[in-house]
Amino acid sequence: MSAIKLPDFKASLKNMYARTYADHFNQITRLYYGDLTPPIDNPSNLIREQYQQPEAMSLQQHQLNTEVSLPWGIKSDVMFTINKIKQQILDEKKNAL
Repeated sequence: MSAIKLPDFKASLKNMYARTYADHFNQITRLYYGDLTPPIDNPSNLIREQYQQPEAMSLQQHQLNTEVSLPWGIKSDVMFTINKIKQQILDEKKNAL
């Protein structure tokens, strides 16, 4: 963080970066139409699969804050921010249940 401070004026510039990780699990159930006679171990012909989707999210932020003191007790605050957000699926794994 860098800043300028005068009696009636303040300005600061901040740069921030954060990265978070999360695991998401999705489950899908579908009917198998390949053979009309159900197998012995799966009489309902339903197939369940589970997907694991690890995800990473990164946030980069640049922020400029200014504060100006004007006569008559008037104070002005201004903030300008640029955000860059990126989401990424790292590796998708599929498991049959």
